[in-house]
Amino acid sequence: MLRRTRSLLAISLLLVTSGCCSFLGFFCGPDRSPWVSKTYATPKEAIATFLEAIRRDDSRQIYRSLSQDFKDGEGPTGALEFELAWRQLKQRYGYLHLLGTARVRSGGSTGESFQSFELEFAGRRFQVGLRRQDYISLRYQVEGLTEPISEGRYVESLDQFLRILPPTDDGTIVQLTLTEIQVEGLQASELLLAEIGREWKVDSFAEIKTDL
Repeated sequence: MLRRTRSLLAISLLLVTSGCCSFLGFFCGPDRSPWVSKTYATPKEAIATFLEAIRRDDSRQIYRSLSQDFKDGEGPTGALEFELAWRQLKQRYGYLHLLGTARVRSGGSTGESFQSFELEFAGRRFQVGLRRQDYISLRYQVEGLTEPISEGRYVESLDQFLRILPPTDDGTIVQLTLTEIQVEGLQASELLLAEIGREWKVDSFAEIKTDL
């Protein structure tokens, strides 16, 4: 039996108030070693990034690991609101980062746009569902700013922007068409990247309960 929740903050409270975190881990603190995974290109990479972000106490990366539907569900929906709520939890439970040490036991149900993983943490099992999100985006550099700016949005499907033609002797031709993205004052010389893509994000979390 699965007990479902969409709120990562509710998930965190569920775990840390159940004696799941060790006394030793509290003093070890969040992981400070170089990042290993920071991509959402595949389900396995996405779940690794999600857990690593928790282990590192990186609230911004945790927030980025969540699907739009997850964010629109229970709990804080904005990045700043989420970060404030996460910091409040950290003040109360200093060992919250230990949730990121959960062991990925196996992959569960799979589909074209959904895949689930089973996690094990402190003797308890959880099922995390990941959903594929298609997107279009632009990245550009504005004079005077040190970091590039990204503009984009999620779309229902890339089918409207992507067409794969039948193979020929010269190979397979892929035709790409980007829809309009309005950016005020953008100069052609400032454009760094225009892309369409797919990424996997955490969409559900459920504890697996065994009925006795």
